Amino acid sequence: MLTPDFLLRIVDAAEEATDKLNTYLVQRVSKRILALFDKEKEVELIPASISDVRKMREAGMLSDEVQRTLKEHMPELQEEIDQAFEAAANEIERDNDRFTEKILRAEDIDVDVLKPHTGRYKPIKELSLTKKEIALLKRAYEKTNGTLYNLTGTTADACQKEYIRACDEAYWKVTHGVSIHTAVADAIDQCAQYGAVVTYPSGHKDKIEVAVARAVRTGANQAAGDISLTRCAELGVSQVIVSSHLGARYTDQDEPANHMSWQGKVYDLDWHNDALQKYSVTPQDDRDNAGKFGFMEKIRYLFSPKKNRSAGDFVKMTGYGTGEGLCGWNCRHSFGPYYKGISTNNTEQFDDEKNKRRYDLEQKQRAAERNLRELRRRMNALKYAAAEAKGEKVKRELKERHENMRREYLKKMDAYDEFCDKNKLKTRKERLKIAESMRAI
Repeated sequence: MLTPDFLLRIVDAAEEATDKLNTYLVQRVSKRILALFDKEKEVELIPASISDVRKMREAGMLSDEVQRTLKEHMPELQEEIDQAFEAAANEIERDNDRFTEKILRAEDIDVDVLKPHTGRYKPIKELSLTKKEIALLKRAYEKTNGTLYNLTGTTADACQKEYIRACDEAYWKVTHGVSIHTAVADAIDQCAQYGAVVTYPSGHKDKIEVAVARAVRTGANQAAGDISLTRCAELGVSQVIVSSHLGARYTDQDEPANHMSWQGKVYDLDWHNDALQKYSVTPQDDRDNAGKFGFMEKIRYLFSPKKNRSAGDFVKMTGYGTGEGLCGWNCRHSFGPYYKGISTNNTEQFDDEKNKRRYDLEQKQRAAERNLRELRRRMNALKYAAAEAKGEKVKRELKERHENMRREYLKKMDAYDEFCDKNKLKTRKERLKIAESMRAI
């Protein structure tokens, strides 16, 4: 099974790459705000009619620039996504082989059919996955890519709208007595605070790095779930065991959205359930597996009569296949085949109150991390704008805000460290490393 920690770390590189992209896009917006108000020696308020023409011209240029930037950065992001799925595929293969080896050894069946692991990640085409499992992995990968392209396609429009809103608000402030250099600095800071966002079909919006992390983690975990169920069908397994972790999501009732209620248990697979039909083994699957995976035929008959007590129906209890359930949105639970007499339920069982406390603490930790990322993005935007600004007053305003925000950032960074230490929470070291470098900014 993919561990909760693995599913947390698997998106780090993609999230970091997208965070950098967000920072760059915010700088592009800042540049266009300055271009509208900031002239050779000082910022100026131009007539509304002229301002509107210039604003829309700059907005059009910004949209083109954002789209070009996204196109230029997508290969880098794509590479991180490729590596995330390759890492997940290798973990899946190792889990499958470990489970199969236990069965083969227990039944005194030759285990030489399994390829030894070298310790390095192998290309997907070299993995000991069946043809059907490879197809499911590729399908999940393509679906994730499609989701990302669809979501990032909304970013240019969002940046343009935020730019227009910020410029209109700055113009309104100046006409109502606010100094123009203050209004311009406000506009840049507010755009940085908003950041580059993506819009889901439902209308919900997220920061671009949050959306990418969620899409990659969910896509990889769903691929693992599909492959696990396919392998269960191929081997004739009728039960699975679900992982557990402290701080699982919870609600006030037993339902798929309450991950705490179903984690760490053994469940029955009802192969007549419509949700599991696509994993059923076809005659073609048997022919595809016969040569390379002949051992499956030898052990498939072993599973049917050996059934352990369970916590109920897998799909019904965990909500597998739904967004709120197992392997759904941002879920860090996974599952694997369970074989009575060989498998053991050694998943840790957590006290509900202890789990709820950890979940609530981790939510506060994540909120603090989001706040630190936002402050870092705003600091970068202010520093960039101060370097680009031509007017001395607006340059001075931007520098003063940057320095004030830097002090606030360092204070919140210390508070974050103290909070994690006090509550014995594992910090995201890679983010703290980035945070430490901000002390020099």
